[in-house]
Parts: sequence; structure tokens; C-alpha cells
Amino acid sequence: MNAKYGPATLAESFVAVDVETANAAWNSICAVGAVAVQSGEIVQSFYTLVNPHARFDRFNIAIHGITKQAVADAPEFPDVWHAQLRHLFGNRTIAAHSAFDRGAFRRVFLKYGLAGHDDSQWLDTCRVARRQWPELPGHGLADVAEHLGIAFKHHNALEDARAAAGILIAACRQSSKGVAYWKRMTGPAVPRSGAGAALPAPNSSGPLFGERVVFTGRLSRARREVAALAAAAGCELLASVTTRTTMLVVGSQDRRLAAGAKSSKQRRAEELVRRGQRIAFLTEDELLSLCR
Repeated sequence: MNAKYGPATLAESFVAVDVETANAAWNSICAVGAVAVQSGEIVQSFYTLVNPHARFDRFNIAIHGITKQAVADAPEFPDVWHAQLRHLFGNRTIAAHSAFDRGAFRRVFLKYGLAGHDDSQWLDTCRVARRQWPELPGHGLADVAEHLGIAFKHHNALEDARAAAGILIAACRQSSKGVAYWKRMTGPAVPRSGAGAALPAPNSSGPLFGERVVFTGRLSRARREVAALAAAAGCELLASVTTRTTMLVVGSQDRRLAAGAKSSKQRRAEELVRRGQRIAFLTEDELLSLCR
């Protein structure tokens, strides 16, 4: 999409990025796509497979089609970062559709002990879409792209990055506002507080601030205890899976379910993922590890 808009609406450039992961672990990046945008036009594209040295989950393979064999000769993430992405990102705003990609970069930087990740650079185009087009029934990447007439091959990292760029370009054009405006307007949500708040409010200084988590199944410890730890780490707690959810913590399933059956929350989350929403599926231990 090479849509343009007036120079008054966008003085600075930005980069749109998308990643695919081998499994539910956010640091298992197996593909990266990125496009650089200048004055409302895509001027550079980048795509590579990445070898995460991790297992490939069947659910993830069914989504993006990337297998362990496909990445056997691919570079590791540190090589991709130093050779390409570090220079492409520079000091630009990094746009991605949902907080998933930002979280994946944060986790993979921790995994390899890399420096340079800055949360303040990131802009969530899903939040942009919710503000610009609140009338849409859903704001997953596929939903918004269809509304805007953006054709793309879903769950290909480069194609998804192009679609995210197109969404931000369209929002800037239709609102006559620039990237700096959208960064201000789509910052972390104000935590709920007061007597009406049924769930603990997120700690705005926590490492997971901006993530929105739902629990399903039985946990090994009291759910209120795990929920309190998640909120203290910055997570906003949601009672059900919605288009705002970024993390689903899956415990052992209810005894009333058949062996191997999935809860309605997990089925809903998987359906949203198929439609383009980025949701991380975590175990209780994985969540607690992130909280620490």
C-alpha cells in the first residue's frame, strides 16, 4: 500500500514490524518482517527467517507454516539484530499491531542479553484502529485491513508488517494527525480503580505494564494470588477473552471437560489468533517467570 497524505500530518518516519514465533514462548521468534515508511510511503522492506533453537508447536505451525526444518540454516536473532534491524529501527517509532511484537522483542533481548530495546519507541496500531474506527466489530489485523481494503497474506511477517504500516498510514490520513499524536493518544490505559474495580489494578511501573491477561483452567496456587502477582508486574486483568487480550494463562482444565478438551476461553483465543490478533499462550510457571 503506497497511500500518501499531506506533509503536515507526518513529518517523521516510522518502521512497522511483525514477528512469528515457534511456540507460546515470546522469545521463540522464527521470522521477522519490517517495512520503513517515509512521508506516507513504504521505502524499504526486510524479511528473514530466524532460528530460535526452540521446539515448534503444531498450533503455531498451523498458523504461519514455518517448521523447524525451514529455519535450520537461518541466522539467530542477535545476528539479524546487529546486521539489519538495529540500523533499520534507528531512533524511529516502531509500529506493530498489538503489544505482542513489542513483548516478543523485549523477551528475545533478555534471552540473548542484548541492549537497545526501548519500549517508548513502540506504537500499537491496534489501539490506533480502536480510536480511529471504533465502529468496527473487531480490530484484529485482518478485520482492520479488510475495512481499509488492504490486501495481504496473513501470518507472513512481512505481509503483516506491510498491513500494520498501511493501517497507521490510513489513520494519519483520515485523522489529519501524525505519528507523534497517535503515540500520545494510545499510550498505556489508565488503570481502573475505586469500589467498582473487581480486579486488582495494574502497577504502571511494572515490567509487564500494557499486557492484558486472562486466566483459564485450574492453577496450582490460588488464582487471586497469581492475579495479584500479575497485577503487581503491570498486567491488566480481564475476566474474559476479548479483542483487548494479549496473554492467556492456561492451567489444567476443569474436570468437567473431556480429556484433551479446551475451555471456551482458549477456543475463543485461538479463534482470535486465526483472525489476526496476537495472543501469547502461557503456563502458570511461564507467567510467574515473566513477573519475576
